[in-house]
Amino acid sequence: MTRFFKTLLVFFVLAVSTWIAFMSVLPILFIRQIEKKHEIVLKGERNLILIQPRFKVKKASFVWKNRVELVQGDFEIMLDPWAWVSSRLWAMSLQGDGAKLRFLGDWLRKTGVKEVQTTRLRLALDFDDGEIREIRKVEVVSPNYQLQIQSREARAS
Repeated sequence: MTRFFKTLLVFFVLAVSTWIAFMSVLPILFIRQIEKKHEIVLKGERNLILIQPRFKVKKASFVWKNRVELVQGDFEIMLDPWAWVSSRLWAMSLQGDGAKLRFLGDWLRKTGVKEVQTTRLRLALDFDDGEIREIRKVEVVSPNYQLQIQSREARAS
């Protein structure tokens, strides 16, 4: 094997290894930035999914200001780095089933519901420098309650 091909192979292996490490750690770094900016403390067992910009959180809990509290649930957080390339926004989605939510403050007054045991929880957000730019989709479904948010304003049914 010539020296050129050996150098090319080493470069390729280093590039792939760096990409895998970056994609695996990126969601954790992103979530830490969100936690700081929005005063959220996400607790639970975080499990990275190698090669992909996503991770799972088991037995998770958090409080988001005076809006909502996740009492307990398992979910997966996915980050779309290609959205940043195309629009300079970070696209994040969260999916989970069987989460227990408690509405607080304004959301409690708007919905009139204190606690919800969900059968499905879906969330899609766009961030710009850690700030929420757009809430694309929020879906909270339970046997007796459904909440959908298409923008920053909540619509409950």
